[in-house]
Amino acid sequence: MYVLGSIFLSKQWISILSLIISITSGLASIIAIMSFFRNKAELIIFTDKKKNSWTPIAEGEITFTNESGTSFTLPSGVLFHYQFLNPSPHDIAFFNLHFDAAGKACQFFYDKSVGYATKNPTFIHYDLIKTAELPFPHEPQGTFKANSLTPLYCFLSNEELASADHGTIKLCYAIRKFPYLGKRNHFTTFKHYVNLENLPELVRSKQEIMTKLTQSEQKSQKTSNTHPHKNKRKKHK
Repeated sequence: MYVLGSIFLSKQWISILSLIISITSGLASIIAIMSFFRNKAELIIFTDKKKNSWTPIAEGEITFTNESGTSFTLPSGVLFHYQFLNPSPHDIAFFNLHFDAAGKACQFFYDKSVGYATKNPTFIHYDLIKTAELPFPHEPQGTFKANSLTPLYCFLSNEELASADHGTIKLCYAIRKFPYLGKRNHFTTFKHYVNLENLPELVRSKQEIMTKLTQSEQKSQKTSNTHPHKNKRKKHK
């Protein structure tokens, strides 16, 4: 009887230990899954792909100044604007940012594009309504910082565009996509098709308006700088 009782108790302990091990394994799995989703890389892109979301730029509308105070102007072209939210606790790398025009890779303006004039440019956009600073990418690759919202302004000159009336903005970023196997799935590609058929007309119209405003401003400055002649007092007889 004593032996049978011992065997019965041993089986109970084995069952309890097995249950504890199963519960522990289950909890570990749940924690691992929660940790995975909490730390999972994610990039949220704020843009309406149904809209063109671009701005025509006239020559001289965007400028930058070097360390010696000399100002430079960018040529006419088109400006794209996107915002990237990285809510994950890790930086996300991006690379190969370019504009694909019928198979031709057109390069945007980067900080390094004006390296001949300055190493630390600040691009200023003189809009018809307001003036704002444009944070261009430093180069075709970079990072979206952890827990940050990153504005991305991409300027493409008409010369680089070479009369293309449509194209696709492409940006690769380091987030694996399902099924996660193979080189093509080691990163995700953001693509935005844009129609630029009326870009030349809009740029030309904007250039004319800016020219008229500049001429009007110059005339106003000349008038304000001209002192009126003093009226001679007439002697009363």
